[in-house]
Amino acid sequence: MKFLFVSDLHFTHVFLRGLERIAKEFDVLINCGDICGITSPFKKTHPEDLKEYLEFMDSLGIDHYFIFGNDDYVFEYHPRHLSEPREIDGIWLVPFEYVPTTPFNTNREKTEEELKRMLEEMEPPTPFIFVSHAPPFGILDVGGRSMKHLGSVAIREFVFEKRPLLHAFGHIHESPGHEIWNGIHFINCSWGNAFLVEIEEGNIIEVKRYQLDLLV
Repeated sequence: MKFLFVSDLHFTHVFLRGLERIAKEFDVLINCGDICGITSPFKKTHPEDLKEYLEFMDSLGIDHYFIFGNDDYVFEYHPRHLSEPREIDGIWLVPFEYVPTTPFNTNREKTEEELKRMLEEMEPPTPFIFVSHAPPFGILDVGGRSMKHLGSVAIREFVFEKRPLLHAFGHIHESPGHEIWNGIHFINCSWGNAFLVEIEEGNIIEVKRYQLDLLV
């Protein structure tokens, strides 16, 4: 099974055209949030952004799912929304949309204490891929004007305790990449960086990176 992970497309058309170029390379696409245009005044267009994004993905004829990010001001139910764990080919996708507080007062922000309480209530099935919007603290999370670590300590603790095959996320545009910590794969697939992950018999056998804007 070949999964493609993306995040923070922000309804950027060049990234969508890049996805169109590689649509035959993977079996299912997982979007880790921030689908819609960036912040105000675009918030009012977000329902239409999401509708057009989903129509575009459907037109490619691929299986695809998504979570929302802090810059998605949309709340309507959609069957492609990962609102709860979903099994695909024996692998569970476990979603978590919330992010640590930011200076910008965006959507789905929580304090570290709130994130910790929410995560403590989760008991993911295995084997699983953890699909969050925010990164874990200290791993592919350096960003902002100060270029400091912006990830969540609570998310990091959850991941190292529950040990998914893979943790896929975005949110921090400045730190895309793939790293392996203690046998766990971590992927920041934000802002035009797509990662193809091939899994066979519960094992990750290949990780390949695409820069979507360079495919057009």
